[in-house]
Amino acid sequence: MDGAPFEQVSHFTYLGSVMSADGTLDRELNARIGKAHGTFTLLYKIWYNRSIQTSTNICIQKAAVPTVLLYGGEVWTTTQSQDRRVEAFHQRCLRRILRIQ
Repeated sequence: MDGAPFEQVSHFTYLGSVMSADGTLDRELNARIGKAHGTFTLLYKIWYNRSIQTSTNICIQKAAVPTVLLYGGEVWTTTQSQDRRVEAFHQRCLRRILRIQ
């Protein structure tokens, strides 16, 4: 670029995924959980609609939320703590749908 030096950054977003200079998945996982939480929140009225069966709510959740959460996840190399974070988010979603405190 005309001899101008490139700025070194610690992370950047490329095609919707967060790339970190240190190669860890933590920032990407934080972003994915945040986006999945946003998707889950958009469906709030469905989760608390008493005329929709719980089994239907779970099917809707399985179709909508994990697709956002795990976008690009087929190439992730995760640690046990990262796996636990994904599982904890999934369990929180199910507890909310099932109205378990």
